Amino acid sequence: MLLIIDAKTRRGESFANSFYWMGVLSVCHKPIKALSEISPAVGAILIVEPQELPDIADYVARVRALCRTVPIFALTDEAINSDLFIDVFTTRGFTSTYLSRMRDAAAKIGTRPVGLYRLSGMDVSCTQEMLTYKGHSVRLTKTEAMILRYLFLAYPLRVQAHQILAHAYRKDTRPDVGAIRAHICSLNRKLTPILGYRAIQGERGEGYRVADAPPSPWEM
Repeated sequence: MLLIIDAKTRRGESFANSFYWMGVLSVCHKPIKALSEISPAVGAILIVEPQELPDIADYVARVRALCRTVPIFALTDEAINSDLFIDVFTTRGFTSTYLSRMRDAAAKIGTRPVGLYRLSGMDVSCTQEMLTYKGHSVRLTKTEAMILRYLFLAYPLRVQAHQILAHAYRKDTRPDVGAIRAHICSLNRKLTPILGYRAIQGERGEGYRVADAPPSPWEM
């Protein structure tokens, strides 16, 4: 997941929406709130206009204290201390270019590439709405694909419907939480035939998670 940090919410959400359309889970938060959102699910951080922060060096140090290995990128047209970041993008570029450079940087430092969603042999493509498993492919809707990508990143934790809404939907297209149940049911109908088990577990009050594959007979 890409965590976008921007002091200006509307601007940051615009970038998050652009990445969303490329199949990349992205969330935007203001600097202080963003610190509480850093978790193993975050594959990279993009700080927009870091010079707007009172002390960017101190802020980056705080981020590093929370997650030492996460790659941090900057987006700005002003001169900044580039040593603080893996790469610095200019606003004259395109989100597709940013994503390509993020992936290249992640590969060099050996961290999980941004936009890679794999779990238990399942692979959800970042470039199209499709899941593959042991040579089988299943076509997904864009919403189903984004929900599944978020559940992959959240695994093994259970997540509530409101968390799925916050991470897997564009802010301007979020439905009522009741819609999540319908999408989960649809995903299970599509995935169970090729997996051989119910793909997503849901318990009232506990939330949703990707199910563990049942053990093979020789493992029992």
